[in-house]
Amino acid sequence: MGTKRIMGVFSVISFINPLFFVFSTLTFGLPQQKGDDKEFNEYRLRATAFLLKHDFDGAIKFYTKCLEQKPEHIDTLLNRGLAYMESGQEKAGYGDIGKARELIKKALSKKPADARLYYGLANTFRYVRDYKPAILHLEKAVRLDPTRETYRIELEAVKAEQQQAGNH
Repeated sequence: MGTKRIMGVFSVISFINPLFFVFSTLTFGLPQQKGDDKEFNEYRLRATAFLLKHDFDGAIKFYTKCLEQKPEHIDTLLNRGLAYMESGQEKAGYGDIGKARELIKKALSKKPADARLYYGLANTFRYVRDYKPAILHLEKAVRLDPTRETYRIELEAVKAEQQQAGNH
């Protein structure tokens, strides 16, 4: 179960070159949030490395350290939520993902044309396998920023996941 979700979420590119995902998370994901610092970013990198190795307990440990410093850091909430889901702790995963979704919606009320926020919002649905809204938000991200290839790649990946799951 876990491998399928991880493979889908990180897409083929991530497994060809795992550092691409770490790099893309830090540079192409949601907007950098105020107060990101060296220790925090080191914890995020370590947590993401654990996540890529499917060591979900290690990932949860370091994402938790990040959230102790910045409890509303959206990327970190999403990633810890994913790690919880993959480790079988779905209730905790839904909690983190739901909190991230609310924070993104709040940010969208201030920046309704920010494609990165729609990308993040799409992931809050994708991680819980709710593909229709994930696709809608990714399509919006592509419309807002048609030059960002990452959004197109992820849109195709989510469509493929939806098809595999039989949720047309």
